[in-house]
Amino acid sequence: LRTFHWSLMNNRRKLVIALGAGALAAPFAARAQQQGKIPVIGIVFSSPNLLGYQIVKEGLRDAGYLEGKTVTIESRFWEGHSERLTGLMEELVRLNPAVIVIAAAPAISAAMRVTTSIPIVFVGVGGDPVALGLVRTLARPGGNVTGFTHMANQLGGKQVQLLKEAVPEISRLAVLINPSNPNKDYFGGIEVAARKLGVKAYRVDAREAKNVEQAFAPITRNSRSALIVQPDAFFSTQGARIATLATERRVPTITSFRTDVEAGGLLSYGPDLVEHYRGAASYVDKILKGSKVGDLPVQRPTKFELVINMKTAKALGIKIPQSILILATKIIE
Repeated sequence: LRTFHWSLMNNRRKLVIALGAGALAAPFAARAQQQGKIPVIGIVFSSPNLLGYQIVKEGLRDAGYLEGKTVTIESRFWEGHSERLTGLMEELVRLNPAVIVIAAAPAISAAMRVTTSIPIVFVGVGGDPVALGLVRTLARPGGNVTGFTHMANQLGGKQVQLLKEAVPEISRLAVLINPSNPNKDYFGGIEVAARKLGVKAYRVDAREAKNVEQAFAPITRNSRSALIVQPDAFFSTQGARIATLATERRVPTITSFRTDVEAGGLLSYGPDLVEHYRGAASYVDKILKGSKVGDLPVQRPTKFELVINMKTAKALGIKIPQSILILATKIIE
């Protein structure tokens, strides 16, 4: 009997030790499983060729996020075709990303229709994010959306002023608009600024590649015409083509982005978007480390740049005044 009692006690001791070890191992196994599952970051741009897309990825790498090792990056491109956006966003949301970086207001609106819980960091928004219904306030966005805006509506007047000073003889100003862009107030600000300078502003629309060349027909009817291009994801993919058409037709242009001037445009005045795209990567880092997206304020630009392409000026027969040259952040010879 004594032998049987000792054996029973010994077996109970082993069972308790085994159960205790199992209880300790279970959380460890769960943690190991969680650690083994790397987060998914969605990135949505109009085109993979845009500088901003590359800068966001570089910013993530600099923050220590290595694609395929510490994060999975799922990139989607809509190539300016807004009708693709809803399906593209639904496909991306099914992957349950930890955060999505999105460029351009139409894509953001599509994402907001598909998810109200996945954090969204936007870049490339030209209009007021509050007026566009993306956030509640700039300081406290609330919801699942925040990001970076270049506030294009507030820059239009300055762009018109710079263009008029660079090319004083212009009397008509075409404003290239994508009617699919939700920023409906852009043209109004340009029109008011142009009128004050004695320039007649009018809009020309293009939403597809085939419309871009057609848009130049009314512009070239007047030799004193110039062109200002709305900040828009589709037009960013058409920057080189717009610059070529403008030079061929001897139309001076101003845009919001340095890349358009590097592609052959005459002038650009706008924010330093490198700062914004890197900022988007830093917001992703904050969110992955536990920050609430609705508590991260929407950031406005702090740096602006004026870029001039002197080669294009020469091709157009334009002598850029010294008063403009001294303001330039960069001059392309």
